Amino acid sequence: MHEAVAAIGKKLSPGGAFLSSVRLPIGEVEDRNCFVTGLVLRETATLPECPTLKELRRKASAFLLRSQYPSHPYSFAFYPLRSHPFWMQQALYADADDTSVIALELVRAGHWPAEVLTRIIEQYLFRYRAIGDLRHHRKAVWQPEGVFLTWFSTACRENPIDCCVNTNVVALLAVAGLAAHESYTAACVMINAAAQMTVAQPSRLRAFTPYYPHPVEWFYALDHAVQVGACELLPAREAIGSLQQVQESLFSTVPLCSDAVGNIVWTAEVITLARRLRHQAN
Repeated sequence: MHEAVAAIGKKLSPGGAFLSSVRLPIGEVEDRNCFVTGLVLRETATLPECPTLKELRRKASAFLLRSQYPSHPYSFAFYPLRSHPFWMQQALYADADDTSVIALELVRAGHWPAEVLTRIIEQYLFRYRAIGDLRHHRKAVWQPEGVFLTWFSTACRENPIDCCVNTNVVALLAVAGLAAHESYTAACVMINAAAQMTVAQPSRLRAFTPYYPHPVEWFYALDHAVQVGACELLPAREAIGSLQQVQESLFSTVPLCSDAVGNIVWTAEVITLARRLRHQAN
């Protein structure tokens, strides 16, 4: 375990972000973002405690605590405010995916009280759903009214509905004890249906998960959601887990996430290292 933890530690930047890489039209560059750091915390949350791992997690948590949007408490974007990379023309909005992943880990690690999750859900997640004035973001019949949008924004721009993003939101709602809310039910129905359609026609994956180019990441998100209490997503986890592409890619480094059109793609070996370590520890 010590060698594996040391390998993970080599991927930690001085500022506390775990390093990843991003493939751009101009080439590949090193990247430091909140999302990868949050996922490493997720994957190491249940590992046996050791001083080295504890210190790595402390530094990563400190980076994330500094990265929340100052004008929108408890929300997160892919990058800290005013710290987006040189190749990105403008900062990204705070979003449902980063906020759900990171907030859950900060609560799980004891940095925030559990009540924060309810505040996040009511202030952000419930507000930015495909309902009312934001209903027009539904682009397909498989997207029911009331599911979660990606960006915390009402700007006149695309705000896609992503099933993997919704999976991470469902996990947050399950932990917060809000599985009875209509949005939880709508998201679960959509996710389970989309998973079955993906099995029937794998080429449709990008329509269901525009920000996740590889189905194994959706599987990991589904597995995590089920583990934290979202048992309604068991059918989706079983369906996506049955895909040959997923079975062949478990514990391998594959594309983690991308922009909606797939021109910019992130990978993170450190997440693979953390997943392998968790698997070995279990």
